[in-house]
Amino acid sequence: MNNKVVFILIDGLNFEVAEKELGYMESLTQAGLAKRWKMQCELPSNSRPLYETVHTGLAPYEHGILTNDHVFLSRCESIFSVCRQHQRTTAAAAYSWFSEMYNNPVWDIVEHSEQSDESQLIQYGRFYEFDDYPDQHLFADAERLIRRHQPDYLLVHPMGCDFFGHLFGGDSGQYARKASRMDQLLSHYVPVWRELGYQVVVSADHGMDAYKSHGGTRPEVQEIPFYLLVDGVDGGYAEEIADQKAVAPTLLKLLELPVPEVMKTAALI
Repeated sequence: MNNKVVFILIDGLNFEVAEKELGYMESLTQAGLAKRWKMQCELPSNSRPLYETVHTGLAPYEHGILTNDHVFLSRCESIFSVCRQHQRTTAAAAYSWFSEMYNNPVWDIVEHSEQSDESQLIQYGRFYEFDDYPDQHLFADAERLIRRHQPDYLLVHPMGCDFFGHLFGGDSGQYARKASRMDQLLSHYVPVWRELGYQVVVSADHGMDAYKSHGGTRPEVQEIPFYLLVDGVDGGYAEEIADQKAVAPTLLKLLELPVPEVMKTAALI
C-alpha cells in the first residue's frame, strides 16, 4: 500500500446533497473503486471544533476547541504532529484557521498565507482568509504544493459549499450547483493524484441546513459523506454509519504511522 495521503475536507457539505450531486464520486463507488460511508459529525457541528476532531480523533469536549471563537494552538496529538515525529512531510491548502491551530496562533495574512518552514507542524502551506476564495484556486494551490514538495500528507480544504450554504441555504439550487462544481474539480484532480500514488480521502467537517446554518443536531448538519479511494479496500456502500472520530486513525493507518492511544475510535480500514 502506498503511504502518501491527500485528505480533501469539503467545508459544509451535507450527505444528502453529496449523494445527489457528486456524480463522479458516486460513479467510483458504484464501480467498486471507492467506498462510501454516511458519517455522523461530532457536536457542536461547527468548523473549528471539527477541524480539530478530524485531525485528533477526539470529540470537541475532549480536545477543548468548542466554538469557532476558540483561537489557540492545538494541545493534542494530531495527524500533523505524528507525521512530524516520524519525519514525514506535511502540507495544507486550507483556510487560515488551520494555520492558527497548528502553526501560528496569531494570523497575519502577509506573513502566514504562504508558509515554508520545516520546523512547523504544517511545513508547507497556502492559506486563505476569505470565505469566498474560489475552490478552483484552492485546488490549484494544492496541486502546486504536490508538484513542489511531494508531501506525505496533504490537506485540501475548499470553502465554497459552506459559503454558498450560508448565503442560500442547504436546500437551495445554488448550494446544490456548488456541490456539483466541487465534483467536477474532484474529477479533474483526484485521478491525477491517484496516478502519482496518493491515497485519497474525501469528506466534510459538517453539513448545512435550510436555515443557512449548522451547529446543532439536525440530520442535515450532522450527516456528511466519507469516501475512501485507496489501495486494498473493497469499494461500494458501507451499511454502518461511521463515527467522525475514526477519521484521524484511518488517515494515520493509510500513512502507515502509529495511532496514538488517545485516539480510541477504530479506523475504518
